[in-house]
Amino acid sequence: MSAPDKAIDPIVIAAEMVGVLQTLISRHKAPIDTAVLTVTQIHAGSGELSFYRAYPPLVNHDAQVDFAAEVAERAFGVERVRREIPPTGGAEDFSFYPQEVPGAYLFVGNGEGDHREARYHGMGPCQLHNPNYDFNDTLLSEGATYWVRLVGT
Repeated sequence: MSAPDKAIDPIVIAAEMVGVLQTLISRHKAPIDTAVLTVTQIHAGSGELSFYRAYPPLVNHDAQVDFAAEVAERAFGVERVRREIPPTGGAEDFSFYPQEVPGAYLFVGNGEGDHREARYHGMGPCQLHNPNYDFNDTLLSEGATYWVRLVGT
C-alpha cells in the first residue's frame, strides 16, 4: 500500500475483530458453560463478515442412553461402562439425528494407550483427530459384539 495513512486497512480491522470476538466467550459465558467461537478464515478486501452456525448441540435422549448402557453392561460388565461423561466442545454430524428421532451418541473406549508403540507415537491415550492417534485394533471384536447385541435386543 503506497499511502497507508489515506486508506482503511481491512487486515488491521480483521485482526482487531479476532481479538474482540475471542472475548465474547470468556466474558459473556459462565466458565462451566460450553461455547466455542472460532475464526477460521480471513479474506481481506471485502469488509464483510459471515457467521455460520454449522452444527446444533448434540443432546442424547435418556431412554436411549439407558438402553445402550444396559446392553453394554450385560455384554461387558457394569465396571466397564460409564453412563456419565463430561460434555465436549466438539461438533458432530450425529447432532442432527436426535433432533428428528430419539437417539444416543456413545463412545467406544480405546483403552489407555498401552497398545501403542512408544517409538512411533509415545505411550498413553490419544484423542481423535490427532496425528498420533492409533486405534486399538484389539477392541474390534468387542465393538462388533456390542453392535450385534444392541440391534439384536
